[in-house]
Amino acid sequence: MVLSDQLLIERLKQICEFHIANLVTFRDAAELLQFSVTYNAEQLKAFVEQFICRNMATFLEARLLDNLDHQLLMDLTKSYRKLVRSNFCFFFQNKKVKIFI
Repeated sequence: MVLSDQLLIERLKQICEFHIANLVTFRDAAELLQFSVTYNAEQLKAFVEQFICRNMATFLEARLLDNLDHQLLMDLTKSYRKLVRSNFCFFFQNKKVKIFI
């Protein structure tokens, strides 16, 4: 993927991002998030952010995000808030009500 980024071969980069995304684990997600930013892998970044957000309790409990830089933590915070907002609704008198946080 590094070579595809350097040679500006976008389709190859997207294929690499897809295959790397299928290999994401709790142990390497933070490192892959940093990697995705370094090599402008937007699809990989979005996938890893979503993976981390959906498993946030595990990442925080195991302190797996401690080595992320400030900007990545801010991006992750925005993604987490967006995920929470999109999933935070309830039914009141048979009507779906969304809560805006």
